[in-house]
Amino acid sequence: MDCDTLQAARIGAEAAIVGGIVAGILSGAYQHFRDWYARPKLKLEFDANADKFEAAWTSGGPFNGVLIRVSLRNQGKTAAQNCRVFVTSLTSQHPSGSTPTPFTGSQIPWAGWNFDPRSIQKGIVFYVDLARISKEGPGWQFTFKETRAKDEELKGYTGTYRFRVAAVADNCEPNYLDVDVDYNGNWNNLRAWTPSK
Repeated sequence: MDCDTLQAARIGAEAAIVGGIVAGILSGAYQHFRDWYARPKLKLEFDANADKFEAAWTSGGPFNGVLIRVSLRNQGKTAAQNCRVFVTSLTSQHPSGSTPTPFTGSQIPWAGWNFDPRSIQKGIVFYVDLARISKEGPGWQFTFKETRAKDEELKGYTGTYRFRVAAVADNCEPNYLDVDVDYNGNWNNLRAWTPSK
């Protein structure tokens, strides 16, 4: 075999190696881009005209009052797996600023009082119960899964609470939403809104 043939064979082998490396890089980059493009994207929302409403029921205990809910949807291409929603902080709001409360966070239920993780498919809207105010008596009725003795003092507060809500899932970034709820002890005057950023 002459030198030209050997050199051509060596160049061909090197080209095949380089081509394989480039193809591997491009394939990995494409896979990464495809996963990024198809990822789930959770979105928490609150609409004061739709998510604050009067409700009454007897299953699971009697209730007659006003319910505050937050909606959750997946705006991505694939399902968000094992999704749960939490209130991560609760602060009292004043004209001069905010004051932390002793609350340290808790999961809140899906509408219907269910805490099991859910798969959130694209295009389907789920709701979580944030808080309740009874018409039968004063005081906040929180929907926290974990109830602590130190949270009891929070129920008698009159004023505005800011709920920091977080939706989490195994396979996507968390999404956060702040909801302000103002309650002066009279359920007729209950107001809720998303604060301006």
